[in-house]
Amino acid sequence: MQEEKTIFEELKKIRLQNQIDLEQIAKSSRIQLNYLQFLEEGDLLKIPEVYDKLFFRSYLKALGVDEEFYYAEFLKYRKKIRVDKTTTEIKFISKPETERKIFNYKNFFLFFPFVIVIIILWLLIRNTEILETTQKSEVPEIDIQSVVKEMQVTKEVKEDSIENITQQLNLAIKGLERTWFRVITDKKDTSEYLFNKGNSLDIQAGQSFEFLIGRADGLQLQLNGKNLGLLGPDSLVINYMLIDSSGIVDKKLKKPKSSNESIKVLQNGEKILYGKISREQLFSYFPEWKEEYDQYTPDQSTLSQFVEQNSPITVEIFFGTWCSDSRREVPRFFKILDMSNFMPNDNVTLWAVDRQKRLDNNLVQRKNIEFVATFIFIKNGSEIARIIETPNETLEKDLLNILLTN
Repeated sequence: MQEEKTIFEELKKIRLQNQIDLEQIAKSSRIQLNYLQFLEEGDLLKIPEVYDKLFFRSYLKALGVDEEFYYAEFLKYRKKIRVDKTTTEIKFISKPETERKIFNYKNFFLFFPFVIVIIILWLLIRNTEILETTQKSEVPEIDIQSVVKEMQVTKEVKEDSIENITQQLNLAIKGLERTWFRVITDKKDTSEYLFNKGNSLDIQAGQSFEFLIGRADGLQLQLNGKNLGLLGPDSLVINYMLIDSSGIVDKKLKKPKSSNESIKVLQNGEKILYGKISREQLFSYFPEWKEEYDQYTPDQSTLSQFVEQNSPITVEIFFGTWCSDSRREVPRFFKILDMSNFMPNDNVTLWAVDRQKRLDNNLVQRKNIEFVATFIFIKNGSEIARIIETPNETLEKDLLNILLTN
């Protein structure tokens, strides 16, 4: 058998001449190094039988030799190595004629009457049991009225169940005036829209809708085909409104800041927001900021790590509606806030500055604001962190880092 191992020695010699490392073959072919060593030694019995041919093929490809020739030689060698380890021989042992004849005629006539008696007794006992069961069982009388009543009750239960399953709130929204609004369905799905007059939308919920509307007279709502009427005058915004299957169950109105106080016209005619403003004003006056909000998709794996803060954090945002960094980061901040709910929107204060980064109340100087957008995070009355202009990684990751370290 030693002479036939020459193919393995020859292949090993080729590998060494080509300076191919065995560990390199193991890494590229994902074959354990010790199996490759067994191959080169021709010791196939140390390799699982189902893998040795596959391993040898991979080994030949790595060497770049004539695969068909060496594989044919390998199979010849393998056939002599992989012999059947067990054989089974079946021998029929003949017994003496006297042992094979268990029954003879004499035995047959001896046992036959005995078997007949046992069968007759078993039949008698079986018939007796059936007769007793038949006599004891009584067929109950059927009360037709009870059956009909039971069917009616079952039908009512099924109808109630179907009604409960199919019950759904359908809300038709129509734009009467240009306005921004946010709606939360079933306390979990938040969406924001900027409607012009004539826009329409149909939404569904299982239990409730919650609204924040920038202009109380800007929308017309129909719940399951029923008009909910005028929501409020044009001079007010809807700070909160709850709608369930019975209609509007809660509504809070407030007076917005006047447009004259929020809009500032620069010398070049450019209009900017100025001073303390609301999110509704920002998205209403600058629709492109709302588009950035809609288009941004935060990283879900990061958002899943956000938790609601026991000691609430407040955020002051200094930004400019003329600033590209502000136009990108501020809408993204609100998108992250809405999707994570780590703090309420009321904890966010927006300060819109002019191009010289000024405010009438000197707050910019007191807060040492040099660049916008600047996010200042405050906890228990003290500043804990800032994000200035752009985040270090992504905005959601920077926010998560602030929450986890404070």
